[in-house]
Amino acid sequence: MVDVRRGYEDLRGEIDRAVLETLASGEYCLGSQCEAFEREVAAYLGVPHAIGLSSGTDALLLALTELGVKPGDEVIAPAFTFIATTTGIARLGARPVFADIQRDGFQMDPGALAAAITPRTSAVIPVHLYGSPAPMGRYEEVIAASGHSIPIVEDACQAMGTIGREGRSGTIGVWGCFSFYPTKNLAACGDAGLMVTREAERAERVRRLRAHGMEASRLYHHTLIGINARLDGIQAAILRVRLRDIDRANLARAGNADRYRTAFKESGILGRVDSRSRAPALRLFPAPGPGEFSNNHQFPVLAARRDELKAHLFERGIQSAVFYPTPLPFQPAFSGLGHRAGDFPASEALARDVLCLPVHPYLTTGDIDRVAGEIVRFYS
Repeated sequence: MVDVRRGYEDLRGEIDRAVLETLASGEYCLGSQCEAFEREVAAYLGVPHAIGLSSGTDALLLALTELGVKPGDEVIAPAFTFIATTTGIARLGARPVFADIQRDGFQMDPGALAAAITPRTSAVIPVHLYGSPAPMGRYEEVIAASGHSIPIVEDACQAMGTIGREGRSGTIGVWGCFSFYPTKNLAACGDAGLMVTREAERAERVRRLRAHGMEASRLYHHTLIGINARLDGIQAAILRVRLRDIDRANLARAGNADRYRTAFKESGILGRVDSRSRAPALRLFPAPGPGEFSNNHQFPVLAARRDELKAHLFERGIQSAVFYPTPLPFQPAFSGLGHRAGDFPASEALARDVLCLPVHPYLTTGDIDRVAGEIVRFYS
């Protein structure tokens, strides 16, 4: 699904030099490499403030902490995403309120968002799932129409380099949160994350929150209850190298996604009905619209007899993945919320049929044609 070793080998010389320089400097937590990365990634995203962190999960937690989310509050998130989107809500004692996704899509449905808003809603967390831009403008319209002032925290953990109609993903809400886990498009060699904002006071508070609430100018003077969520200097050095390569890698992914669409269209599989299940054999999600760009963190398809197809591909040496097999309302960790089958029909259908195919930037045209060919062969 992703070749992390190849990602290192392609930039090995630059990465090794950056890591050795950091080791020699002795600046292992935050430090000059972190400060330089924050400046460079802020310039890339077009925002004034970027704060390097230990993970995307900590970024989401600290965003809600900075906003003052507290026990009894409600925070709305899509029912279909990775669990890290919502664990910070529960850790703060607030209640996750799940909104279903768009039918035949995978972003949070604006109508479901509108229905979920109450006077107790303290934040909304849209997710740019699979690296595709969520419809931020529509979410903002829904919130404005509700009559409530509700901040947006963007989960852009899969979306570095993605562009929506409103601008770069992660830069529209009060906070944007990113992950640099090793399988992400912009990848650290370990855990790392980022928060971005346009508000200087918020940025200053999070800089304290990530370092046990300590003021930068007064050692061991703690003005907030924070956590240890600092970015390592070595990871920052690696991210600086890879940030310079992110657009090239994302364009390679976009080219691979286009090749899949062409191969499937030319094969005729998109109009075929699976002879066993009597369901459409393979369905694709729409490509990005005008003015939009997906970083193609994943290339998801909807497949009849998904698990059988996955096994077929595996037997032929082709990896695929199910992101994600269980909607969040039905995860055991959230069983106390009392949701039942049928409450989130679009999310439940997606969990049953979605399959993600390899799309990383080191694939060749022959690789993609082989994957597509095996899928066509399975249904024929």
